[in-house]
This record gives sequence, structure tokens and C-alpha cells, in this order.
Amino acid sequence: MLGFLASFRDKLRGTRWAIVTIKPASLGMMNMLAVMANDLPLEVRVFQSKKTAELWLDQSAQER
Repeated sequence: MLGFLASFRDKLRGTRWAIVTIKPASLGMMNMLAVMANDLPLEVRVFQSKKTAELWLDQSAQER
């Protein structure tokens, strides 16, 4: 997945990605993805609730 994101580096620049999952294994894997994505020009955060993820994404839209 990280390779896929890296291949679209220019198109994804400045975007935010909210990942929502509640399964412990998925949380761990997606948190690792978020850390590895730090080298890319996008922001990835992992959430356990859709509402919290939407609030974070809305916050991003208001900042622009």
C-alpha cells in the first residue's frame, strides 16, 4: 500500500487520509502504515470511530 501511495506522491500532496477500524490487528497494521507514510507529502491518521475521523477531516477542510 505504501508503494501505491508513493507512486501518486504528487497527486496526493497535502491530502489527509482517515482510516477507520476497530479490529485490534487492523489498528496495529494501519498505525504502522501511518508511521511509514510520514515520508510522504500526505497525512494519515487511524481512528476507531467514524465520527472522530469525520471531525478530523472537517477540521482539515476548514483550515484551507
